[in-house]
This record gives sequence, structure tokens and C-alpha cells, in this order.
Amino acid sequence: FLPFQKTFAVGGIGTLRAYPFRQYRGRHMFLTNGDWTWELFKRSSKNAMLKTGFAVVGFTDFGLAWDAPTWDLGQRRPAWDAGLGLGTTDETLRVYFAKDLRSASSPVHVTLRIARSY
Repeated sequence: FLPFQKTFAVGGIGTLRAYPFRQYRGRHMFLTNGDWTWELFKRSSKNAMLKTGFAVVGFTDFGLAWDAPTWDLGQRRPAWDAGLGLGTTDETLRVYFAKDLRSASSPVHVTLRIARSY
């Protein structure tokens, strides 16, 4: 038996952005995130009013947490999402628009992050 507070949890911002916070929980976890950033506006002496630049972020998340006596990821179907984000280049503000790629009818999940990702 593993106490609840010692289990892994994934879902929500920082893990699986198109899924509810801590949707998946268990003693095993697999998670991978990929982010690609394109800078739209750079901070420069010409635009000194801007404290930072602005960027578009493309991302994908793939993972799962589950409870089983042994590691059996090959028997599982991990959650998978992708989407776009808009925010500052210093990563202090981001808005993410994420879609669950496993369900065609899933809504777009919108989250706001007011801190660095990693």
C-alpha cells in the first residue's frame, strides 16, 4: 500500500495541459513534454517601453500516472495533447490553448501561467 500523498499525479498545467489538474494518479508515472518557441517581438533599445519580448509556443505533452504492482507502460494508453501558447519571452506570463488528441470531441482547455515553466 502506498499512501495517497506519496503517489504521482499528472494532469493540468505543467504536465498534461489539456487535462484536468491531477486527473491521473498512481505509483507509476511516465511524462514527456516538448515546447517550441518562436519569438515575435524582441526587446530592444528602440522599443524600450517593452520590458520583455513576445513569443508563440507550440507544445505537446504525452504521459500517464497509474497504479499497478509492476511497471507496465506497454499495457497502458497514455494521454496525449498539443496546442499553442502566447506569452512573454522571459516566460513570466503565458496563456496556453491545449487540445486532447485522443478525443475528437474534447474542448480546448485554456490555462494562464504567471511564472516560469521549469
